[in-house]
Amino acid sequence: MSRKYSQDLAQNFIFVSWDQRNCGKSQTDTTVALTPGLYVEDAHVVTQFLQKQYHRNKIFVVGHSWGSLIGVNLVQKYPQDYAAYIGMGQLVNPGKSEMLARNHVVQQATLRKDTATLAALAKIPLSADGTYLNGLDDLLKFRMLSDKYLTSSEVAELPNPMTLCPDYQALDWMTPVMRTYKLLSSYMDGGKVNLLKQNAFQLPVYFIVGKYDYATSAELAQQYFAAIKAPKKQLFLFEHSGHQPSWEEPALFQARLRQIAAANEVK
Repeated sequence: MSRKYSQDLAQNFIFVSWDQRNCGKSQTDTTVALTPGLYVEDAHVVTQFLQKQYHRNKIFVVGHSWGSLIGVNLVQKYPQDYAAYIGMGQLVNPGKSEMLARNHVVQQATLRKDTATLAALAKIPLSADGTYLNGLDDLLKFRMLSDKYLTSSEVAELPNPMTLCPDYQALDWMTPVMRTYKLLSSYMDGGKVNLLKQNAFQLPVYFIVGKYDYATSAELAQQYFAAIKAPKKQLFLFEHSGHQPSWEEPALFQARLRQIAAANEVK
């Protein structure tokens, strides 16, 4: 997808997309316990490689969705290595985000008298802290049931990414999800992740928020942004995007990145 929608960025940036440990084409290591902290350290190793390879003191970090959790922790721990943090599909509190998405679906299904969806939702209850009894299985069931209510005609329909990248086979996409979800969900469940408590940054912070993002609540992202204390901060609301602004409004996304880079020029 980055090849399709972000090619033009290569004219202005050294554009690096990272397959994290045990994902995509990165080496699989089953001997190490996967934790968010480990991914943060891995990301910093990648940073050090890029600094040395391309003779840069600081780099820009774009963290998307799960990557935005890693990104926040990365730049808060090693602020000296980064020019700015750009959060897109910013994860704040996974449990609360899931509850907000579910409440929206229930509200819309009730308005439309969609009794079939309401009955199916009743079979996959969500706990008070926003977790599902059967974890990934229930989450996938909810996504399949709710997709029609968590999209908007204002958002461009995207192609299947698996059809765009011959380098990746189906197993490259699904195996990491199945392998890592159970290990990492224990860190995400029960309100353990709440970035509202991590609102202090020592570098510029930018949020790119899709108006129709229900995967990582746009409402929560804006609440978090309001609480952030940083030398400089700015939020860009993408009016025709959901969870993937870089693909759903690629020209605007690229323009915003150039704007951010120009405002934070580094050597």
